[in-house]
Amino acid sequence: FPVTIGGGGNRMDFSSPNAPDVFNGTESSDGGLNSLYFGGDEPLRGAVQPFNRFGASVYSMLVVFKDTETYLLVGDSVEDFEIFPVSTVVGCPAPGTITTTELSPEGTENLARNFALWLSHAGPLMFDGAIIAPLKGIENYFDPNLSDYINWTYAYKSKAWIDPNYKEWNLIIPTGGDTTPKTWLVYDLYRKKWYKKDTGSASTPICGFNVMNPNTGEQSAYGGLSNGRVVRLVD
Repeated sequence: FPVTIGGGGNRMDFSSPNAPDVFNGTESSDGGLNSLYFGGDEPLRGAVQPFNRFGASVYSMLVVFKDTETYLLVGDSVEDFEIFPVSTVVGCPAPGTITTTELSPEGTENLARNFALWLSHAGPLMFDGAIIAPLKGIENYFDPNLSDYINWTYAYKSKAWIDPNYKEWNLIIPTGGDTTPKTWLVYDLYRKKWYKKDTGSASTPICGFNVMNPNTGEQSAYGGLSNGRVVRLVD
């Protein structure tokens, strides 16, 4: 369902079913009467809606992030909404990195699952609605004793996107003394390995997104540059 965040920092309002512009009535948050609240007053940073099969049922859920907390919202209506804490120490300070992808875990090629991926203070994480798992391999960017340590003051500017052709998660973060994201890291979701992408003399994108050809369904990754231009991203 469409959501908006209003009132207190931890408050989430929701519209009536099939009416994203209607926020009154008993099936909506109704001006605060049915609003959802996540933890303390700390502001919500973002949310994403994956879905997965658990047992014989398929569940759609909303993963909701604060800077250092993560929650799970399940249910379809005012009567059955439930909020569960997933972590009280791990959240997402960089909402531009929240993405989702469909992936078949090793040994289950015929059972694809939906995963949420994001950047936390503990590093990159992925979550399927049951277990939060780290994406290991770039610990040097999260070690304060090293020169390429992420610049947390500007980490909120970090961006991420999925390349649909290569099944890779692209993450751009500011490191060292950078005040804008310039370090481009790529995680191969199939091989479970990281590598650093070097654009050479070309500009590093400041964001990325997917574009689909409506006639063929073909998808390609595009990036936005700091000069306002949009370019197609190819290896």
